[in-house]
Amino acid sequence: MEKLQNLLKEVDRMRTFTEYSMNELRMIAVKTKSLTKDDTSLGHLTEAIILADKFTDDGKYKEVEYIMKVLRKVQLGIELALNN
Repeated sequence: MEKLQNLLKEVDRMRTFTEYSMNELRMIAVKTKSLTKDDTSLGHLTEAIILADKFTDDGKYKEVEYIMKVLRKVQLGIELALNN
């Protein structure tokens, strides 16, 4: 539970200081997946990883719009994991 809370704080810190990195968000999603068994949370985290990979492959990994899509999925996945 504490590890999940720390990961959520890390995502919030990224949003606050606009230190967005597609790779960092992907790594947080992977870490969170290993800490939860909630199906809904796993679905959002898996989608975040897939989107991060797709946007990176498409060369869109630096565009704020795409980073925010992944960030929202990661954040929702962590929040769902914490609530279940």
